Amino acid sequence: MNKEGIDFKKLLSRLLPMAVIYLAAIMILLLKFLPAENEGLRLEAQIKEVLQGQGNLERLVAEEPQLESRKKDLEAQVARVKEQVPTQYDLARVLQTLTELAAVYNLELEALDHVPIRLEARNVPGTIPLVLEAGGDQAAFAFALQMQHLFPTLNITDIYLKSAGMGQFKIEIYADLEIFLVESPADSIWQAPQPVKTNYAGLEMESFGLPFQVVREYLQGKIKVLGIVEASGTCTALIEKEGWIEEGQRLEEAVVTKITTAGVWLDVDGVEIKLSIGR
Repeated sequence: MNKEGIDFKKLLSRLLPMAVIYLAAIMILLLKFLPAENEGLRLEAQIKEVLQGQGNLERLVAEEPQLESRKKDLEAQVARVKEQVPTQYDLARVLQTLTELAAVYNLELEALDHVPIRLEARNVPGTIPLVLEAGGDQAAFAFALQMQHLFPTLNITDIYLKSAGMGQFKIEIYADLEIFLVESPADSIWQAPQPVKTNYAGLEMESFGLPFQVVREYLQGKIKVLGIVEASGTCTALIEKEGWIEEGQRLEEAVVTKITTAGVWLDVDGVEIKLSIGR
């Protein structure tokens, strides 16, 4: 190389140590100040989190009166529900109330049974199956409706309503009584309902038909024809314990459809029965 030229190797050999020194200085600065910067960011995030928590706390403090009021409302609702839910210690009073309710509706209570519950737990819901059988007039179905009204936790699963003739009915009710299992009788706050009678629509006998035993009574001589008289083309019949009857007249569950000198025809719930003199 000529004298005016640059000796790059020599220059590089001089600059390289200086570059290494500057790079080392930069690394030292980074190692010294970078952790401090990261720590600052972490502290800043913590400060923001604390401020956010403080804001939430201040809102909770401001809402405390509303929360207390809501808590009291919920406690009152729970108490009202408990007043309507009997416990296992109230079962005898439940059965007594059902018996009194049947009497209010002039029903003859024929059976009122329950399945004993196994008391393995406390402070949890339980179920007691009930079976009720009663007989009475057209108020039988209204009695079942009132049962459900007085006992909100009484779930009627099956109900059978049968006509017994003469305006009488038989009713069978199968239900599950939801109760609350508690430690002692003192834990029950259930209030027994008053067995009161409500207005109801009467059941129409024609909607159910007659039991066959009622029809069979007519076939076996329930009505006895003592005599038949014809006058001016019209026949009347003399019935034991009833006196003289005409066509269209009702004899208990039966309707007189025709009277001739050959006999008396009755309609008993759609069954035609002919009665002759002497039977």
